[in-house]
Amino acid sequence: MKAKESFEVKCKNEILNLKIEKGIPLSKRFHTRTSPFYAIAQKMDVGDSIEFPDSKSAQRLVRIFRNLNMGYSCRLNQNNHFRVYKI
Repeated sequence: MKAKESFEVKCKNEILNLKIEKGIPLSKRFHTRTSPFYAIAQKMDVGDSIEFPDSKSAQRLVRIFRNLNMGYSCRLNQNNHFRVYKI
């Protein structure tokens, strides 16, 4: 667990002191697949869709589709609601 190399990086008017390290074990993921949107994405068939009242809610399902490498499409409909399709 010894630093291999240290260096400074300027990022957004801030100087970061970074180092490459070896032998650091990978920790477990904090986020588990317990989101209700994960279960919804798994149950949907190709061609199914869900309407959401706002973009933020729709993006939750879109993020799950993206994480699972599933095809999706999101559209704004006439009543200003978002519809997410599994494709």
